[in-house]
Amino acid sequence: MSINGDYAVIGASHDDDNGYCSGSAYIFKRDGTVWYEQSKLLPSDGKEDHNFGYSVSIDGDYAIIGAVGYDDSGWYSGSAYIFKRDGTVWNEQSKLLPSDGEVYKHFGRSVSINGDYVVIGASHDDDNGYCSGSVYIFKRDGTVWNEQSKLLPSDGNEYEYFGRSVSIDGQYVLIGAWADDDNGYRSGSAYIFKQDGDIWTQQVKLLPSDGITCGYFGFSVSIDGDYALIGADGDDDNGDTAGSVYVFKRIGATWSKHVKLLAPDGIEDDLFGWSVTIDGDNVIIGARGADGNEPGSGSAYVFKNISEFQSPSIPSINGPTSGKVRVKYTFLITAIDPNNDYVYYFIDWGDNTNSGWLGPYDSGKVINASHTWLKQGNFNIRVKAKNTMGAVSDWGTLTIKMPRDKTITSSPLLRFLERYPLMQKVLLSLIK
Repeated sequence: MSINGDYAVIGASHDDDNGYCSGSAYIFKRDGTVWYEQSKLLPSDGKEDHNFGYSVSIDGDYAIIGAVGYDDSGWYSGSAYIFKRDGTVWNEQSKLLPSDGEVYKHFGRSVSINGDYVVIGASHDDDNGYCSGSVYIFKRDGTVWNEQSKLLPSDGNEYEYFGRSVSIDGQYVLIGAWADDDNGYRSGSAYIFKQDGDIWTQQVKLLPSDGITCGYFGFSVSIDGDYALIGADGDDDNGDTAGSVYVFKRIGATWSKHVKLLAPDGIEDDLFGWSVTIDGDNVIIGARGADGNEPGSGSAYVFKNISEFQSPSIPSINGPTSGKVRVKYTFLITAIDPNNDYVYYFIDWGDNTNSGWLGPYDSGKVINASHTWLKQGNFNIRVKAKNTMGAVSDWGTLTIKMPRDKTITSSPLLRFLERYPLMQKVLLSLIK
């Protein structure tokens, strides 16, 4: 789904007007507080399994619809269609195909339109290896849309699915590569490209500071003004695949993490961050697996005034740095919220156990947390904090060492026998 002003476009990629899974898209218009269906869009050459409506975007009088299953250049080579509004009628203006179309490219997997430019993801393209992915920029000249540029990441590799998600605003394009592996298998990444005339150049590669294996950072993206939203629906702060969303802010040519968002009531398998959109200071985040009206029916979260969001400080951890196994140790933990909001803590004890979220506590209040380790080794204690708005801090860390158990050998006789093991046989024969 995509919304702009009083218009919204919604894809229905499994619709069957032109055959099984041929697909369609619907235009809705707002009249006061009521949204009514204005038009149903179908491609002029639609047929079964084209999945027209798999991706959609709208800006002003133009809408772009992706048909990832289109097969002009081979099975799932893909295409995209531009529709233009004339009064209350939406007419197909152009069908877009890549200059290097080929089988299984998935051109149209993602789309975004802004002004005279459209961005189209081809997440299964193979320029940098099988399913490495690519993105195409088209520019409008009158009624004609011309391919201007093909974007590839500077460090692309196979199975990264660069282009699974795209978003354009002004001179900037944000592209997700959810299966990139800088922080582990399918930890994910996102890239920002900046326009200079007819040239689009990679400006930065974005990674989460706390990326994890199968975090899927970059599964969804949205950019508006100085803010970029990146969904990581596999993140585990609220449990396995509970999900999270990262907000980055641009200052000059630098993009830095502004805040990390969690669903305030998030639990495992919510997939928070499955979809994201930002418009000005407001953010909507989809959680496809959340238990809305029914288990797994999904839900959406609205965050307002995102520019004012601040995370709690990185928690401080005070306590012993060495100890013995099977002995309980207590640690003092605290974090400060800039807005004096309540704070929750999550403690990873470093031995595959954790506390879950504890709280709420007053900002700055020192809490006690205790744990017992059952084996020797060095354990990295990690603590993060979140507030009631869902803004979460980076990890605070402390390492504790559990020395190896030592066998008591204070007896001179035992030490002598350990040094001269053959004497054990002599002593045993004398005893007998």
